[in-house]
Amino acid sequence: MENITSRELKKINSHQRDYRLDLLKILAIFFVVYYHFNMTGLYITDRDSFLGVVQNSILIICSTCIPLFFMVNGALLLNRPSLSIKKHIKKCVLIVLAYFAWRIITAISITSANGINLGIKDIIACMFVRISQVDFSHFWFIPTLISLYIIYPLFYLLINASQTKKDQYTHYMIFLIAFLLFIAIFTGDVNHLQQIFLGDVLYRIDFEAVSPFNSFKGGFVVYFLVGGLLYKYREQASKIKWFILPMCFAVGFAILFWYWRSSFEVWDIVYSSYNLLPTIIMSVTLFLLFLRVNNEKLAEHKLLARAITATGGNTLTIYYVHWIIGYIIWDNIADGTIAIPFNLGINLIKCIGLILICTIVGLLLRKIPILKHLAG
Repeated sequence: MENITSRELKKINSHQRDYRLDLLKILAIFFVVYYHFNMTGLYITDRDSFLGVVQNSILIICSTCIPLFFMVNGALLLNRPSLSIKKHIKKCVLIVLAYFAWRIITAISITSANGINLGIKDIIACMFVRISQVDFSHFWFIPTLISLYIIYPLFYLLINASQTKKDQYTHYMIFLIAFLLFIAIFTGDVNHLQQIFLGDVLYRIDFEAVSPFNSFKGGFVVYFLVGGLLYKYREQASKIKWFILPMCFAVGFAILFWYWRSSFEVWDIVYSSYNLLPTIIMSVTLFLLFLRVNNEKLAEHKLLARAITATGGNTLTIYYVHWIIGYIIWDNIADGTIAIPFNLGINLIKCIGLILICTIVGLLLRKIPILKHLAG
């Protein structure tokens, strides 16, 4: 790991592609795929066996997946040289239309693979509601992303305000992040601490329930803003001693591991950890560690740069397609059609293979005039 050089910073500021952000997106989508289809035969409740601890330790790290996506989005969107509201509205509309299209494609693909024929009413219904034949649980991410995209121009104007108003807007941004950290993030940690120290008692206060930001939105706004600001001031952030970052990551990991081991309730260690302080610590340190990679050297290796761009530029397509392919494979494993040993090593290879297949699908979609909009 190394600090960003002045020469490298100038090149990045002149709109050269930052492959480090693509690498972060690739890491994030790998964590997503591993989380959704970790075919190891080990579960979140397995706290006693060695492999169970290893598996759940991996899942703890995977909890940074969606936070990293929002941090990269913040880095890219909030640091654009200019903002076209017309183009941004068009992009939001295309994302919404692609979202509905992928719901239909997902429903038809999975039901067809299982020998189920959907009627016209079911196909129309699946655009807006869940249907019993298909698991749509992963689609929560897209409405959250769209919600953030709608209010993003306001944040862009704040961060890129004229110099005369920059100080007061900077103070407001600091206040907003601090407020959201307290009301949308720390409330989750307080609930976990109550559970650990008070146990299953009636007088526990559900702080998340009384928070006006008790949905995911508040927490992900924090990731979006922090990603944008850290990238904007990456030269200053690069002065942090590199060994401090792995130490901070280890602290975040240790706290979340303690939450998991100490909790008497069964909770999803990935999905339920997005808005917790230790996940923020791990996500921020990963983000800063990847910014230490020399972008110029990545750009010099043309083949590697193209591979990074191809995968990093198709993460939204991978997000949609991996669910379809993964579910079809999973159903075939469940009924014995496909036999895959429950092995951590094989599971990692399987996830990489699934990402490669989905990347190829994304690249092919981009070649087709109408369907290219499905690729995000």
